[in-house]
Amino acid sequence: MTLMVFESLDMKPNRHAAAEVETILLQRTEVDRKISLRDFVGPEADWQKTEKAKALFEQIKAQKTSKNMCERRKKELDPVWSLADP
Repeated sequence: MTLMVFESLDMKPNRHAAAEVETILLQRTEVDRKISLRDFVGPEADWQKTEKAKALFEQIKAQKTSKNMCERRKKELDPVWSLADP
């Protein structure tokens, strides 16, 4: 998922927004995982075998990867953007 967020009408991109969005999405999925586990009747080991748990673990892994990519890109761009800022 690629998001471009602009700080003002001059269309200057907010270089921190994508990583922040990915962090929020990851936190939301972690909450969904905890709720699903809480609502499951039975041991956690059995819950982990359910399709819901497998889907949540897959989503969490993908979101962690996306977040890490955004953070690395932000670090790469920070020196470039600092040259452009007056």
